[in-house]
Amino acid sequence: MKTCALFLVLGLGLVACSKKATEGEGAKGEVKSVTTATKTDPAPTTPAVTAEETRAQMAKVMVGKLKERFQKRLNEDDLVELFAKVKEVGPNAKDLVPEVVKALTHGESFVRAEALSTLASIDPVGAKEKLLAALKDEATEVRQMAVQAWSAAGIQDLTPLLEHLKDEGESNIQTAVMMAVEKLGADAHVDVIGRMINTLEAGPARAALRFLVAKKALSYAPKVAELLNVNDVDLRMTAARGLAELGNGTKPVLLSLARGLLDEESPVRAACYEALKKLTGQSLAFNPAEEAEAARASMAKTWKEWIEKNAK
Repeated sequence: MKTCALFLVLGLGLVACSKKATEGEGAKGEVKSVTTATKTDPAPTTPAVTAEETRAQMAKVMVGKLKERFQKRLNEDDLVELFAKVKEVGPNAKDLVPEVVKALTHGESFVRAEALSTLASIDPVGAKEKLLAALKDEATEVRQMAVQAWSAAGIQDLTPLLEHLKDEGESNIQTAVMMAVEKLGADAHVDVIGRMINTLEAGPARAALRFLVAKKALSYAPKVAELLNVNDVDLRMTAARGLAELGNGTKPVLLSLARGLLDEESPVRAACYEALKKLTGQSLAFNPAEEAEAARASMAKTWKEWIEKNAK
């Protein structure tokens, strides 16, 4: 009887253990299946949008809105305001070129001028023909803007501007051309500028002089020396300083500077004196602030005699 009881207990224990093991394996299987179920393929990655692409997209939207505005009835002020917004978009607004070109024949000169500026801003390469035509406009502000827009567009061919300069009498337009030469001019332009410098008004002549000095155009120092005789005080002073920078210490140039020691304006006399010292390496006595004309003449004579004797 005891033996039977013992086997019964052992049998129950084995059944219990077998049941727990089975339940444990089932639980593990369930976990494994859950783990397998949560595995998914990675989501496709979207390429990052560059800042340039973002700007282009924003510009496209803006151009669309501006194009709609151009279709409305606009007065002069509306057009100028619209041009300002187009220029903010820049080259991405090339689709608006036809709308801008229409304004080049507008009755108001300031609208035509703003249209030129806008065209050069959004289509610098394609604007050349329109800018060239605008040089013949009857309005000064339009011709001036044509030159300024030419320079802003970075058009390297300056021949049309220099050709126009021969018949252009407006000082501010001459100045605009010379400033374009300062910005874009090359060695090939030196001869043209050197030959015409004495035919220009004071403002553009100063710009031309800066260009010649920057290019170290020594052979045009005598032409620059002629500017010491013009009526404009500032130009005479600039010419003396330019001669010092050019470094051409030939006798004709030095004699022109010595005559400048007798100039009626002390700043000009001072500039000539400094140029003479730099070009000759001499420090002969001279006081630019001397009020007595006779005293100045005596000192200037000393310089002239030295130049005649030593310069070539």
